[in-house]
Order: sequence, then structure tokens, then C-alpha cells
Amino acid sequence: MKLSETLGSKEGIANQYNNLGTVYSTRGDLDKAIEIYQKALKLNEDLGSKEGMAIIYCNLGVVYNKRGDLDKAIEFYQKALKLNEALGSKEGMASIYGNLGIVYKTRGDLEKAIEFYQKALRLEEAIGHKKGMASTYANLVSVYELKGNKTEAKRYYRLSINLFKKIGSPTEKTVKTWLDALQ
Repeated sequence: MKLSETLGSKEGIANQYNNLGTVYSTRGDLDKAIEIYQKALKLNEDLGSKEGMAIIYCNLGVVYNKRGDLDKAIEFYQKALKLNEALGSKEGMASIYGNLGIVYKTRGDLEKAIEFYQKALRLEEAIGHKKGMASTYANLVSVYELKGNKTEAKRYYRLSINLFKKIGSPTEKTVKTWLDALQ
């Protein structure tokens, strides 16, 4: 941060505020995370950085989701989604759709969660983002488990585990343990 300030790099300062916001969010200091993200957002707005704004909106959505303020989370995710659409960022859009799926799953609106996870999956497949696909398959397992649809849950379980193995993801064992517990 100090180096960015010394260099007069607003972009660097905005990036560091984003990083600091993430640290506060991870620590559970959500009020401080919001405060820091708002500083990053202001700088990105001043710079006209749609990409930076989209990232901050997404991160604010994550914080509000952690707080349990799902309406506010959706509001920020929708803002991030619009910017990612304008930028043509399929990866960004897939991430936001996945986050929206999480929110709707939390709300108990499982059909809406599936809808958003499927949107994320189509984009991840289109760009070949295998780790994202594997994670989305895992999210679909949990939703179909909640719906009581063991057939679909098992299908997505196999897709998730096989893809995690194929890409050699170190999270494969953790995901397998979690998914096995759902089965």
C-alpha cells in the first residue's frame, strides 16, 4: 500500500484495499471488510475500472452473504454480473452465477440455485474452466441431496470427483470426503 501511495498509483491502492478487505473478511471482521471494500470501490469508480468495480461488488456480495443479508448479497452480485456481462467476462459471470446459486441454496430456493449453477456450468464448459466445473458439480450434488434426488446427486458426484482427479486437484480428497458424507 505504501509503495502504491508513494508512486501515486490509484490502481495499486485500489488493489491493496481489495486485498485488505479480503483479509478482514477472512478474519470475520465484516464491518471492516465492507469499509475497506468501499474505499476500493470508490477508487475503481474514479478510475473508471469496470473490472475492478466488478471484483469489489462480488467481494461485497460475499461479505453480505456471510452476514446473512442475502438480499444485499444478491444486490451486489447483480451489480457485478452486469459489469461482467458488459466486459464479456465469461469467467466473471460464471463466478457470480455460482455465488448466486449459493445464496439461493441458503434461502432454500433449490430450483433457483440449480438454475444459477447450470448457468455457471455452461460458461465454465465454454471456457474450459475444469476446476470451476468440478466445484459446480459438487454444488449441484448438495442441492440434489437436499431435494432428495439421489440419482442426480450421484451423477454430479461422479462428474465432480472424476474431474477433480483428472485435473489433479489437491482439494479432491476434501471434496470426496464432503460428498461421501452427503451420499
